[in-house]
Amino acid sequence: MPITCSDALADIKQGGLYAETYSQMAIVHLNTADDFLDAFDERNAIRELIHACFDIVVGVRYNAYAFGDYSSSPALWWWLDNCAGGDELTWQSICVAWAKDDFEGAPFTIAFIDRMRQLIWDEPFFVAWASRPEEQELP
Repeated sequence: MPITCSDALADIKQGGLYAETYSQMAIVHLNTADDFLDAFDERNAIRELIHACFDIVVGVRYNAYAFGDYSSSPALWWWLDNCAGGDELTWQSICVAWAKDDFEGAPFTIAFIDRMRQLIWDEPFFVAWASRPEEQELP
């Protein structure tokens, strides 16, 4: 069965839940180790610290290693390589998105642009690409 972006995202979320569970277990082991130290029981305190380290390693492995068939790559990295990003952000894609959504986000963007203009109003203007083009003879 081919891997889909939604499958990978579901695996990432599941791995996060497992990692959170093991993180909570590690905290319990650390607190128990502290209790043993308070009772001067170093042997059991060390045992609890070892269990806490194990839980931390297992929790990290759920997100750091393969969780499903992702060509030996973790689900997170597979998803980032194959699913994240979407289309390239260009002025054309912004205009198409505004037109598609009846210009829903345009006022906010214009407000940000106007604020940027206000911030640079008294700054020197030395932008070469915005200057008038030089006239050149064509060969």
